[in-house]
Amino acid sequence: MRKFSFYLICILLCFIAFALIYNPSRYISVCYQAIILWAVNVLPSLLPFFFLTLLLTYLDAVSMLARLFSPFTARLYRTSGYASVVQLMSFVSGYPVGAKLISELYNTNQIDSDEATRISTFSSTSGPMFVIGSVGVGMFKSSSVGALLLITHLISAILNGIFFRKYGSCKCLNTPIENKCYKGNILYDCAYNTTLSCLIIGTFIAFFNVFCQIAIDFKLLYPLIWIFNLIFKDNSLSIGLVTGLIECTNGCYILGSSPSLISVALAGFSISFGGICILLQSITFLKQANVNIKIFILSKIIQGVTTFLLLALLCNIFICF
Repeated sequence: MRKFSFYLICILLCFIAFALIYNPSRYISVCYQAIILWAVNVLPSLLPFFFLTLLLTYLDAVSMLARLFSPFTARLYRTSGYASVVQLMSFVSGYPVGAKLISELYNTNQIDSDEATRISTFSSTSGPMFVIGSVGVGMFKSSSVGALLLITHLISAILNGIFFRKYGSCKCLNTPIENKCYKGNILYDCAYNTTLSCLIIGTFIAFFNVFCQIAIDFKLLYPLIWIFNLIFKDNSLSIGLVTGLIECTNGCYILGSSPSLISVALAGFSISFGGICILLQSITFLKQANVNIKIFILSKIIQGVTTFLLLALLCNIFICF
């Protein structure tokens, strides 16, 4: 099975390389647009948060906040107070800040791998700027849609944390949160790690935008679109959902082009699941914390389905097209 997966990935990568050679001007243009998207929309919001979270971790401010919220997170999520800091940063700043902070906490020996896995299930969220501003107002032309998407997205994350609270051992509840002073050049290390992390994210965004366009041009996604067409009886919904499974932003844009109650619910699924692009960005950081990646991916699927169901129930009440 592993050999089959390996050969399949190799064939896919060779096909992408062939497509780039076959029509370089088209895909260079797509890559350029993706880099502009990263530089103009993603980088300004992520860079200060990455730098801030690293600085807070290295200065040990995270430990002080963790001690304050420990009683709350111990009961709700069966984690130490560090979970509250990670979740708050993720809620405010979006993907993949939560995963990045988990890796920093693990690398500074403030959480173990089991706790890191539990925290990852409820601290991988999109931020309000993207959900309300970009998707709600920009794509669906409605701040009400954006607000409902954000509320259900965050509720599903909290429910995820409760659902996965029994995973792994729970040494964190019996271990006191100690002050850990970072020894090194704090400002330089924060700047270096922040720059590297942002460049990694930019690479993922550029590659998956190009891959998504190649898949559309060569109709690689047609079988999956055909299956969803049997369910939704709407080609734009099917294309939007399948595109969102790869790259969330493009998927939401397509779904927002023909707004309806079902397209809002599908956009909610795409935002909560994150798409392959977001998943790989997060996994890049979570592997450094020895997180159980299968549990993380399962949690993202459950979060996406939960958001979809919540929106299916609430859209009829709060949204009118």
